[in-house]
Amino acid sequence: MLPSLGLALFLVSPALPAPAAATPAVTQDKAELRKEFEDRLAKVDKKDAQALFELGLWADGRGLGLEAKRVFRMVLDVEPDNKKAREALGYVLHEGEWVRERDLAKLLKKKEEAEYKEKGYVKVKGAWVHKSELAFAEMGFVKHEGQWVRLDDKKELDKGRVRHPLTGDWIEAGDLEQARSGKVQVGDKWVEADKADALHASWQDPWELTFGDFTLMTVLPLDKAREVANEVETTLLYAKKAIWNPELPLPKRFRLRLYDTLDLYRGFGAQSDDTGMSAFGCFYADRSSDGSIAVYYGAPNWGPYYLKHAAGLGASMAVLGSKSRPSTNWIHTGVGSYCERWSNKPHAQHFGRQYESKGGVKALRNFFEAFRISPDDMDETMQWNILPGPDTWSATPSSPMTSR
Repeated sequence: MLPSLGLALFLVSPALPAPAAATPAVTQDKAELRKEFEDRLAKVDKKDAQALFELGLWADGRGLGLEAKRVFRMVLDVEPDNKKAREALGYVLHEGEWVRERDLAKLLKKKEEAEYKEKGYVKVKGAWVHKSELAFAEMGFVKHEGQWVRLDDKKELDKGRVRHPLTGDWIEAGDLEQARSGKVQVGDKWVEADKADALHASWQDPWELTFGDFTLMTVLPLDKAREVANEVETTLLYAKKAIWNPELPLPKRFRLRLYDTLDLYRGFGAQSDDTGMSAFGCFYADRSSDGSIAVYYGAPNWGPYYLKHAAGLGASMAVLGSKSRPSTNWIHTGVGSYCERWSNKPHAQHFGRQYESKGGVKALRNFFEAFRISPDDMDETMQWNILPGPDTWSATPSSPMTSR
């Protein structure tokens, strides 16, 4: 009984596979199609291009790809410029000549190389640049629509991607309309900016906003964060004039952590700063995973000044970071101080009068060897951002330059 029941189930169940004997039938069908093709080919007029082309379409529609190509080539024997047959065989018309589509890219590339070389261009890191701009290109900058950009940004631009006008994130060009309406992408969803602000209101998940030369990490609302970013970008113009080329981006973006409370600022510093390369209100976090610059922006009155110092420090680290040794860290702090107090003429006059009234820098001859900033110093001293080491104060007691 059981064998009979099993046979009955096999015959009525549509879910079970077809018996193995059905496989040769498919092969036979293909063979019959090829035989029919040969019969049709034998009957067709070999000088009738249209009839041959229709036979090629018949073969191609039945999965006989090789036979179809064979007939399309026969069409070209009759009519070498037959457009339909050429296209069916993978040809494209280029400058009056039929070339295989797979060869066209090589042909265009070769032509492009010849044209660029004739105009004095050379290829650097995958991009064509004029010989006069070779030095910039070798540093990792390439031209895009007339402006120098970093190579990593150029790769995104070449994909057709664009920057979100508010967050600086790379987005698809098709999403630009939503971005311009003020929406922000969170995961795979687009939400209003105020909802995104709520999601980025703590340091467990802060905003990370990307700008030309820096990434801003903050828990401030997006509109306020962008105001801060504008201040940083203005300050960087002064920094670039001092140590870089204003027409170029910085060699790399630096990360700026913006803290609005002193406890958070100090807490981050306790776990991430060993350099002493800091000023009252900002520091370079050498032990952080991202090598960021931290700034206490919430300081009453002084917050905007600390922000300027942080911007200068970030620019100096981006340009000179790998070249500067611990004994020359005063350079970075000097750039930060310049941006904070000396790049703006009214500010420079204000602070300059204070320094001048107290005699200026002491022990100037040994200043650079002994320069240091200590977290144990009084706030008033730290705010000066100028502090020669104690060993320089007694170098020559009779000299007015070394009298404290």
